[in-house]
Amino acid sequence: MGVPAVPIGRRVPVVVIGASLAGLAVAGRLALVGHRVVLHERRDRISALAPSVIDLPAAWRDSFRKSGRPLDLELQTLGLQWRPAPPTDYGVLLLPHSRGEQWETLGTRWGEPVARRWQDFLDSTDQVWQAMRPLGIESELSDPRLDRRTRQAIGWRRSLADLAAALHHDGLAELLTAIAAEHDADPRWLPGWYATRHSIRRTFGRWQLVDAHGRTDNQALVGLLRRRLDKRGVELRLGSAIDSPSTVTPAELAAAAVVDCTGGDRIDWRGRRTWVVLEPTTREPGRYYAGPRTRAGSEPWAQLMSAAVAAYAVHSHRTGEDIRPVRKATPRRRLI
Repeated sequence: MGVPAVPIGRRVPVVVIGASLAGLAVAGRLALVGHRVVLHERRDRISALAPSVIDLPAAWRDSFRKSGRPLDLELQTLGLQWRPAPPTDYGVLLLPHSRGEQWETLGTRWGEPVARRWQDFLDSTDQVWQAMRPLGIESELSDPRLDRRTRQAIGWRRSLADLAAALHHDGLAELLTAIAAEHDADPRWLPGWYATRHSIRRTFGRWQLVDAHGRTDNQALVGLLRRRLDKRGVELRLGSAIDSPSTVTPAELAAAAVVDCTGGDRIDWRGRRTWVVLEPTTREPGRYYAGPRTRAGSEPWAQLMSAAVAAYAVHSHRTGEDIRPVRKATPRRRLI
């Protein structure tokens, strides 16, 4: 039996807990489609921070487009523009982000066969990324028990350290496992599908926002999101005593949808099973999650994408209207 639709109205708020990137994004999306939103933050300031280097800028553009004025128009008013970030320092190597530059850099350092090995590996992780997207990144996975084909497609049993060893090259292994250091995780416990972070960077690049003087100002993104909430009438309560669903009053729980966007900026990985116990977007009708505690991941772009999934779920359960974009299914096959 379906969940009864709840009419949108000023008397029935959506309670968002945590002014993280996910919290700002889900509040803006829901306010645009007519929901009353109250955003609680236990600190006396917005907790969201923009990254020093921006991966997957499409997630940022989508968040702005689905909450109001397009991002690039907003950036123009501030005199900011996108600029490719410098090569990433992975310790063993400064690695550019484009396919051609990576080939040249790796070929010069270790020879063409090694460069080809890296490119072939990232090509395989491109396909893993396609398999991961429906698992909490672009849509909600309601059942944590993955079917056999999905487990095979994402290399369920393999850790990042396993994949690094399979490259049979110390330098490439160090490049790959540097992703674990970024997440303050042990590569032996970080799931192998986190290798997709390298392919995302190669496909979409890494970016920074700079002003006319060449100064970086990525944090302007958070300021733009904050002003957008003001414009949309989102009620922001800083220094709030409500910092988890358990602190929402019974009256609010009875009347509102609650979206928990707390959880810090990292996941404490203890193997692939950690992913299973992370929060789904919808724990039950009326209780939702977005941000670092979800299966999308803890990176800024992942928080924004989990916010989109949460907003779709809230709107659907309250109105009966499905506003999710439609995507074609991606064939699944084992790749790593």
